[in-house]
Formats: sequence, C-alpha cells, structure tokens
Amino acid sequence: KPPSGIHREVSDALRLQGIAHDNSGMGLEIDIAVPSLRVAIEVDGPTHFTTRGGETGSTVLKRLFLEKEGWRVVQVDYRWWTVCSPMARRDRLLGLLGITAPT
Repeated sequence: KPPSGIHREVSDALRLQGIAHDNSGMGLEIDIAVPSLRVAIEVDGPTHFTTRGGETGSTVLKRLFLEKEGWRVVQVDYRWWTVCSPMARRDRLLGLLGITAPT
C-alpha cells in the first residue's frame, strides 16, 4: 500500500537527522525499518485502533510477529504526531530510537 502522509513525514524526519532507513518493508511489512538499530517503526493511523482507543488485534499480532523476528518495534501514533511541533516530533522520534536529540 502507498505510504500515508504521516509515514512520509516520519521518513523525512529520519532523513533530516541523517538516519539511514528503509521504506520497502524489508519483506516483513515493516512501515519504516532502521536496519542498523534493528528497529521497526510502525506508523499507526486510525485504522490501527479500536473505537475505545486500544490497538486492534491485527496491530498487536504484527508487533508480536516482528518482535519474534528479532525487531524492536516502536510506534508512531498519529494521535500525538499530528498535534506536536516539528521539534517535538523529532525529539520523540529520536527518543523512540534511543538516540539523544541534539541541543
């Protein structure tokens, strides 16, 4: 499926920080992979959540599958991405990856 607007924004934020990443799925349906860190970034929009706000079963199963394959899975939730400033987005994204944001 084509990447969403938020997916493209996350990819652009990684690129601006010089973080090599892959948007091809790595053969595992990963939204954005950071192979050097073995991190799978899942960009989760509204369809990944139930009406009560919890994750859907398919979202949970995908995370469990990726973890079983040796990936550390981090989630970029559209609910916070869409309300944060670009600097807050960068800092949160780097924090998810375990990278200290520049000051």
